[in-house]
Amino acid sequence: MPDEPLKMRSIIGPPWSSSNLTDWQSYDQLREWVDANVMIFLKQGVEWTADPRFDCDDYAMRLRDIAAEDGFYLSLQLTADRSHMGNLAIVNGEMYWVDPTTTEIFYWGTLD
Repeated sequence: MPDEPLKMRSIIGPPWSSSNLTDWQSYDQLREWVDANVMIFLKQGVEWTADPRFDCDDYAMRLRDIAAEDGFYLSLQLTADRSHMGNLAIVNGEMYWVDPTTTEIFYWGTLD
């Protein structure tokens, strides 16, 4: 039986260009930034967590936007089974998965 068609929604892109953004210089820089910024927007967004429609993809998009405001590139990444969305950071040619709902950071692999 074929899978149910993927439901898409229109998303307006952020008002910044990725060409103006830089990768992270070190894991420690990424770790400190994630700790500081995820907690800020989770605290500011108490009403978001009360809304069941605000979930991992919303947190991932918000974290991406905050990173861009700070001049860093942080992409959106959907897990292979489409069950969770997070962010992908590049640090010195290595990729790290950032879970915006828990602040966990996992080594994902190298670019080469």
